Amino acid sequence: MKALSLLLPAGIAMVAAFDCMAADFDGSRPFLCATADVSSCVPGQNCDRESAQTVNVPPFFVVDVAKKLVSEKGNGSAGRASKIDRVEHQSGLLMLSGIEGAQGWTASVGEQNGKLSYAVIGDRMAVVAFGSCLIEP
Repeated sequence: MKALSLLLPAGIAMVAAFDCMAADFDGSRPFLCATADVSSCVPGQNCDRESAQTVNVPPFFVVDVAKKLVSEKGNGSAGRASKIDRVEHQSGLLMLSGIEGAQGWTASVGEQNGKLSYAVIGDRMAVVAFGSCLIEP
């Protein structure tokens, strides 16, 4: 019983310490992402390197998990927005997904480093992209 009374306060202190080390990209606050490397793929052909503009993905966008929204940023207007339908945490990754029109998308963001991977999938086409995110000031 005495050992339990000593371990309980130590355990509570450890939980508090881990809580203070929350990852920057865990979805608890909005963050800005930049698309850097893009490829488009169709059946029967090699995937081609593209730019964000040529495949119509936003070069910059804000992820706001609390509002369940991904919004285009930096085009001088309100820009496009897509609803986040699913949020999960898996192996140090913030996993997000949604549907926009006839296309589905999925994204992963490293909770510690903000490294981004995402794919947009439609009727016999796919766009795969990589980038980085940073916490908005």
